[in-house]
Amino acid sequence: MQRKRKTMSKQTALNTIGTLLACAIVLFSKSLTKRATDGFTIHAIQSIFPSDPQWNVSFADKPPLEFHTILNQSFRYLAKGAQCYVFISEDGQYVLKFFNQVLYKRKGQEERNKDFLSYTIAYDHFREETGLVYLHLAPEQTPLKKITLIDRLNIAHDIELGSLEFLLQKRAHLAVSSITTAMIAHKEDDAKKVLNALFDLTRKRLEKGILDRDPNITKNLGILEDKALQIDVGRFYLATSPDQFKTDLAHFKTKNAGFLQWLESNHPSLLPFYLEQYSLLEQYYLEKFSIESRSAPYFSCPQQEEQSGPQ
Repeated sequence: MQRKRKTMSKQTALNTIGTLLACAIVLFSKSLTKRATDGFTIHAIQSIFPSDPQWNVSFADKPPLEFHTILNQSFRYLAKGAQCYVFISEDGQYVLKFFNQVLYKRKGQEERNKDFLSYTIAYDHFREETGLVYLHLAPEQTPLKKITLIDRLNIAHDIELGSLEFLLQKRAHLAVSSITTAMIAHKEDDAKKVLNALFDLTRKRLEKGILDRDPNITKNLGILEDKALQIDVGRFYLATSPDQFKTDLAHFKTKNAGFLQWLESNHPSLLPFYLEQYSLLEQYYLEKFSIESRSAPYFSCPQQEEQSGPQ
């Protein structure tokens, strides 16, 4: 009897160990799969909130001809951003961005709406400077177009765009890469042109009364055909008071401290030019948006009444 109890106890222990190992393998497999796919699944980009007409853009019912032409090709997985999964076109000229709905499920609809407001600001007031071709934030029942997405595992997915929230944008090369390429080729003047384009883009943004919670040159600005583009357009809001421009200047300085260090370490000969451009930008802030000199009214947006500045 004692031997039988020992045998049963041993078998129970083996069963327990087997169960634990099986669970560990399943969890490990899920972790590996998530890492391999970067967390992307079709489910992760499917809208979780009801379609809201307020996010319809002017061409929502009839997309521009360029839109259809561009989408006559497949899009391959490129990267995962703070808000979106990014796919690049076969010709390398465009990116298709789908919103991470898992993120919004966790953060809530209010946070989602704040991001959507930023994208509509970009389309309505800063379209050329952001390279936006198409913006679809209010999913419709009528299919827009069926396209093919290829994920990181090289698996093709045929999807109906009409049921998803997404944006189509021209692809720009990161500013840091453009500067590095120019400096490697011993073309310092070209590198300075890149820096000048970045500051020029910032001035254009300010001229239109658009403020940015994340004006990070390293991550969010790019270069396309010698012009700067705002790659990440998910942190915009419209100015409602002069004081907000002071906050925006402080953000620009803080967010680009790392970029300044990168220049100092890798391309010190460009540092004086950067500091000169920053000084001119700072002067631009003070002259253009001081309480005394500002006479034109600031933008006003109902969804932003509760905001006094970047959050």
